[in-house]
Amino acid sequence: MNSKAKEKKRILVMTAPFPFAEKGACPQDRTEGVKQLIRLGYEVRVVAMCRPRDLTLLADAEKEIGVPITPIVYTFKREQRPSLMRRLVRLFNPRYWDGAAFEFSDPQTKHTFQSVVKQFRPDIVWFDYTYLWPLYPIARQSGAKIVTRSINYEPQHFLDEDAPGFLGRIKYWSKVLSEEQVIRESDHLFSITHREEDLYRSMGATHVSTLPLRALPRYIGKNSMVHDRHPLNVFFMGANYKITHMRDALSFILSEVIPQIESKYPGVFCFHAVGANAPEAMINSAPPSFHYHGYVRDLEVFLSDMDIALAPSLMGAGMQQKVWEPIVRGIPTITSPRALAGYNIEGGTEVMLATTADEFVLSLEKMISLDTRKSLSRHALAKAGTLFTRPQYDTMVESVLTKLLA
Repeated sequence: MNSKAKEKKRILVMTAPFPFAEKGACPQDRTEGVKQLIRLGYEVRVVAMCRPRDLTLLADAEKEIGVPITPIVYTFKREQRPSLMRRLVRLFNPRYWDGAAFEFSDPQTKHTFQSVVKQFRPDIVWFDYTYLWPLYPIARQSGAKIVTRSINYEPQHFLDEDAPGFLGRIKYWSKVLSEEQVIRESDHLFSITHREEDLYRSMGATHVSTLPLRALPRYIGKNSMVHDRHPLNVFFMGANYKITHMRDALSFILSEVIPQIESKYPGVFCFHAVGANAPEAMINSAPPSFHYHGYVRDLEVFLSDMDIALAPSLMGAGMQQKVWEPIVRGIPTITSPRALAGYNIEGGTEVMLATTADEFVLSLEKMISLDTRKSLSRHALAKAGTLFTRPQYDTMVESVLTKLLA
């Protein structure tokens, strides 16, 4: 498709929640997705679910991104409880037992979305997240193609993060129904890892491909300087410790890894963690070599003083940025094999892999060697250049969109 023809093609991005503050991995990914579509030459509009406080950021976001953004305030901020009719609809439709999907059956949300579709007349509607499917009929009726970006396989994410009981299991199966609906109704589905692409294919998806975290290209090589110093600064990069998999990973480091390494190599390592809302009791009982920094506004300055990323992944779906960002930055990284999620990363050469506390300790012992850290950094950067560059991302997305628009 030539650029002149492409300029006439319109893409409407439906995203939730409002992503443009860019604090966490998911908002960064979705913001980069909008910027990518603009960079590829499409006319783009955005509809974003918001909390009332997000409305104060709207004008700045529109100015920064360069496209109109239509906000829709979440129903739980607009009304105390759904109407009787809405509750009955939810009761008799198992797919709506998942509250995340039920949110998008709200009449006001549908009306606003339909108004934007009618006015903008998109050729493609791009949906971030798989639980936005109640809006798909509106897109389909307009004649637009539907692209869905899966941030993670939502049922597994729910199981890992919420450890549900009986009612939770019912909600889990409701989420499975959502995923099946999305597979049927999407003209193309972008998974976030190769492992989840294989899962979607096993569920019957045929038009599916892997699109990694879209913020990663901006970080490639940013911390490739490997320092020879003592002690070595080791860090865990969480985002919010209210999230179960991040809190459990930090607990694992504090209770099982640090005590062992302090006993074997006292004074050799200094441990750090960033991220909001770490439990006070956990921090107060932490080993003396550990320092909690909370939410760090200038992450670049913080990371410039770090030597090793310690990123255990005990649970959680999708592609965890706390693992991948240090790798692409060139920071020698120790993580769990499950975190690689099907990506072609070689353990022992490009990243250190460990599962048990003993294995994490052994990997830290190996990291004492400056040559080992330099080798890991060099090889990780080389691999990042084959997997996560902006031209590669643009090519994979453009090829899908071109085919849909042909």
